[in-house]
Amino acid sequence: MNSIGIDFRDGCLRILALKDGSVRYAKAVRNFSVSDPKSAQETLSLLLKEAGIKREKSCVILPNDIVGNKLLQAPALGPEDTTIFIKREISKELKGRKFACGIRRLVSEKKPPSGGQYILADYVLAADALTYLDFLKSCGIKPSVMASGLEGNLHMLGRFRPETEGNEAVLDIGMDMVEVAVFRNRELIDHEKIPMPQLRDEDIDSSLPSEQSEKIRSYRVIDTLYKFIMSYSKDHPEEKLSALWVCGIGSTLEGLANSITGGLGIPCRLINPFDKEIEDASVFTSLKGISELTDKDVCINLIPEDILTARKKLLTRVLLAASLALYLLLIIFGIAVLNRSEKEMKLLFDKVKADEALRISKHKSEDIYYAGQDTFAKLISGSPGFYNVFRDIANLTPPEVMLTEINAKGSYDGTVLTFTAVIQYTDENFRNAVLSKYLTALDRSSGMKRTSNPEISMPRTTTSQKEVLVKVNYRVAR
Repeated sequence: MNSIGIDFRDGCLRILALKDGSVRYAKAVRNFSVSDPKSAQETLSLLLKEAGIKREKSCVILPNDIVGNKLLQAPALGPEDTTIFIKREISKELKGRKFACGIRRLVSEKKPPSGGQYILADYVLAADALTYLDFLKSCGIKPSVMASGLEGNLHMLGRFRPETEGNEAVLDIGMDMVEVAVFRNRELIDHEKIPMPQLRDEDIDSSLPSEQSEKIRSYRVIDTLYKFIMSYSKDHPEEKLSALWVCGIGSTLEGLANSITGGLGIPCRLINPFDKEIEDASVFTSLKGISELTDKDVCINLIPEDILTARKKLLTRVLLAASLALYLLLIIFGIAVLNRSEKEMKLLFDKVKADEALRISKHKSEDIYYAGQDTFAKLISGSPGFYNVFRDIANLTPPEVMLTEINAKGSYDGTVLTFTAVIQYTDENFRNAVLSKYLTALDRSSGMKRTSNPEISMPRTTTSQKEVLVKVNYRVAR
């Protein structure tokens, strides 16, 4: 499946195109904002054109400044009741404004003081979500999923690190914030968004060498993480972090992972979410997680519920319309088949009449003709399935053979037809060739199977021309 992932976080635009799970296009553009829709639309449209794949699925990560994360204590309820409880608490905070949200359970050694459970919710105002949906629509994109960066990281790490050695942390480093997610064996243990100190103009002097500027930015990240590690160690004295994984737009700082390892004393590595080397691969970690979601995966989708409901209704209508169209096509096809069968039967009867007229003119006997016609009429009226059998008889019977009689007899395993035919001949070799041709031809019919050897007799002879009478039985296939 082809998919496009779009990440709007950190004042950047990240595009990731996947084809059957493998990366086909990955690019990040800094200083991007939808506040200028025209310019933003031109930029996104250009990148989509560069990606050059047919989009079957589109997934979006919304900016951190419009996605809220809230840790709440909830009673020990079932999933549906817990969701209702969390929505009610968030609604109070948003003062009744419409929003979309999703919840995940936080597995923590630290139990809530009043019992129950810790729930981490992602939420976004409906108005903010609609702003991005309208912008994406103007670029020809209808996303199936809109989520937070945390959701993408958790899905990515669930595949990348399904089993861990103790507690490990994902450090999604942005421009002004570090989002930390602590997990163990796919379960979320702790989560925190930590703002980084603002860089002043005098901190980064343009005259400084680039290596020194990179170090200043790295120390800014390390200082932020150090505060988190101290707080985490205090809250979880028995659960130290065994490894750190770095991703995000700020993870491209030269030597950042080694600096964090040296500064914090915890092994730290950059994440490469792809199966091959891609420049700045760690920047696209969350997008890779979102883009690989399947219909079976459970995820927090921040598209407003009324829009999802409208899409489901539209899809239902489309499916109903498609079903109706298919039904009409089947009816039309059935009518066409019946018309064709009717024409074939008419041709069959015309051929039978012509053959019987020829036989009557030669033998001056009308009794056999009417008996044969009556047999045909009875069989056809009783079972339309005989149409194919009679068509085979008409098409396969050699012109040298004259059918004089067809008798039908029912049995427990089907209907047996007895054919009586006359072959006129003057030469014995000619007689044997025609007889073999006749039996071989009828044996090719898919609608009947011979049940006995033919009975051959010679009812009458003349000096110049002889006749042989052939009687043979065939069972009509069910």
